[in-house]
Amino acid sequence: MGEGFPPPSRRRWIWWLAWAAATAALLLWARTLDLRAVLAPLAAAQPGWLVAAGLANFAVLPLLTEQWSRLLPATRPVRWGVLWECVTLAVAGMNTLPFGGGHALGVGLLATRGAAGMEGALALMALEQFCEGVAKFGLLLLALAVAPLPPGLQSAAWMLGAGLVAGAAALFWLAHRPAAGGWRARVGRYFEVMGRPRVLVTALALGAAMKLVQLGAIWAVQRSLGVELPVGSLALVLAAVSFATMVAVAPGNLVVYEAAAFAAYRWLGVPPAEAMALALVQHACFLVPMIAPGYALTAWRGLTKTV
Repeated sequence: MGEGFPPPSRRRWIWWLAWAAATAALLLWARTLDLRAVLAPLAAAQPGWLVAAGLANFAVLPLLTEQWSRLLPATRPVRWGVLWECVTLAVAGMNTLPFGGGHALGVGLLATRGAAGMEGALALMALEQFCEGVAKFGLLLLALAVAPLPPGLQSAAWMLGAGLVAGAAALFWLAHRPAAGGWRARVGRYFEVMGRPRVLVTALALGAAMKLVQLGAIWAVQRSLGVELPVGSLALVLAAVSFATMVAVAPGNLVVYEAAAFAAYRWLGVPPAEAMALALVQHACFLVPMIAPGYALTAWRGLTKTV
């Protein structure tokens, strides 16, 4: 049985309620989606490459789970399977709920499933966001090394770099807590990874690996539609959608994602029709593996009594 769970006899109704809420969120999300606009380019795509793109994006989930396991304090571990469930449910929420909903769900799951309570859950989320910021900054540097960045991404690079320096300083300050009591000593133990270089480097490498598999997914989508672009262009496309969707203004970042991907492809010289097809298919191949595992897990938990 997982950490922090109520007995099975009292658990099933919680998962059924969560399943109903997830279904309602998906239905509301689907109402805003023009299925014909998505299916038209999908009909002309090569299915093998689409499957490859979906699998590449799905690889983000185990990589993120492993990263969370590394970021937890050594004295307060959580079973990998428990973290996997937290990740799949949180990621599904991030791609269906309004801004902040998925992250709040992730914090709540971590807090109640063995991540040392609310303080530990918030600390883990802060560390994960720091690793994500480092990965995005590296992505921007990679894109800049290949071709000039659009003005908006250049500004984002400077802002992100400054934010990372400030964030790293704050996290290191918390990690090197005083021996005496107080809030800093109490909270600082959750940031001990900042004082363990080997573990921190591993967590950052996992963040980079997530970007690499997403780059592979974008490349597979381009191949599926027969679009030939330099490999270096992948970093620009991923950077554009990553920064445009940092603040979710719509469930699943619908329209926002497509607009960012379309703008990136147009910057690369892709004709408008092909750019829109790429944006639609790329987003579809991202959303399905991000949402489906969490939704399926919620339904399965409602049908079973075991953890």
